[in-house]
Amino acid sequence: MRKNLTWEHRKNIMNKNDIVQMREISLRAKDVVVSNSGKEKSLGSETYWKGLDMASEDSNMSLSDRDYLKMVSTSEIYSKIAFEFLDDVYLFNDQLVTKMPNEDFDFKPHQDSGFKSSFIGTDFDNLTIMIILDDFTKQNGTIECYDEDWKTLYPKSGDVVILNGTTLHRSSKNKSELPRSTYILHYTNGYYNPRYHRKRLK
Repeated sequence: MRKNLTWEHRKNIMNKNDIVQMREISLRAKDVVVSNSGKEKSLGSETYWKGLDMASEDSNMSLSDRDYLKMVSTSEIYSKIAFEFLDDVYLFNDQLVTKMPNEDFDFKPHQDSGFKSSFIGTDFDNLTIMIILDDFTKQNGTIECYDEDWKTLYPKSGDVVILNGTTLHRSSKNKSELPRSTYILHYTNGYYNPRYHRKRLK
């Protein structure tokens, strides 16, 4: 890493028009994962789960949605953030994760580098940028990050949470009455498994 990072919360990064578009896309992505749950995937995770890996490349998403996701995931605003921390930047994966009201869907404590190292080895630095599409609250399962102790974050729609791939984090189930969506960009500073993105950013 170019500079030390555990986690960082930055406010008002995504504009309102993109937030509206991304919320709509995230709900369509949720329909894709629900209708294909457990089926094999050609890219990203081996089977469909409750979130959508490689969302901008998934053939079950419409071409217009995929193009929009590619535009967002490779945009200068996020690549600039990535280059603050990595000396070389490859887009490894883009995920749409929506927790529906009262869905049995949470994330136990984990490190994103553990997921990535299975595919790219452990010699690379890993960075995660979580783009918040809906306000995170205690009720809808906000994120908690570990740095000597657990810290609960409450990012708002349009904010980003930046994580070192080694940062332990978790989130609980959505017990609210509304969906809670996030677009998550995973970066590495090296090349990796062809089931995932090969996009090198400049």
